[in-house]
Amino acid sequence: MKTGVLAVLICGLIVGEQVAFANECRPCHADHFTNVVTHFPAIQGQCYRCHQATPAHLSGEDVKAVTTDRRSEACYACHDKEIQTQDRLISNIKIRIEQMPFVHGGVQAGCQDCHLPHGSRFNRLLTASYPLSDHAVFSLETYGICFKCHDSAMVQPFVEPGLTGFRNGSLNLHWLHVTNGNLSTSAKMGRSCGVCHDPHAASQPHNLRSSFGPFPMPLVYRAQPRGGECTRACHVPKSYTR
Repeated sequence: MKTGVLAVLICGLIVGEQVAFANECRPCHADHFTNVVTHFPAIQGQCYRCHQATPAHLSGEDVKAVTTDRRSEACYACHDKEIQTQDRLISNIKIRIEQMPFVHGGVQAGCQDCHLPHGSRFNRLLTASYPLSDHAVFSLETYGICFKCHDSAMVQPFVEPGLTGFRNGSLNLHWLHVTNGNLSTSAKMGRSCGVCHDPHAASQPHNLRSSFGPFPMPLVYRAQPRGGECTRACHVPKSYTR
């Protein structure tokens, strides 16, 4: 048998198994396949990548008789390489987390703190809202994913010592960035958290990116005894003192 024909047959068998497996899952787990944003393995019927359903589970005798690996290692089985989607290139998350010196606390807790494994009504399979664009009108609801863990008081115009180190005196520099603030509370297009911070891991403290933008421009942070200095393409070097 020619190699090409054999490959087609093998692929056909694999696809057939995927479809059969997904069809077994859909009658009871239809909600996993009908989200606004659905995880690609679920779309492809590749439930077996994370689950192993026993005969007792499939027959309904024991609905809990299914193994599920909820650890991040289950995610790294696919996210250990770059993945090209229809609209973007997903970076190699596994190697980034392993090689970068500063890892987001949410990642250390587990991917499922921020991402849903089957699907979500929010972009990027997130468990709460977050803007895709680099600029957005700020509200606590817009950045729901961030404030699941972070204190919303950290984005008030003026803050007390101890709430955030990113302040110039009492002026909150987080607030200044996310609202594009000029001491006004009117709605303005601020910079999203992801412009400066990487949500997974980074080479600089505070999960600060080393570059940003579609045509990478450098972001350099230097810690100082009572504050820090930041150099970005959008402004000249600026320092702050707590």
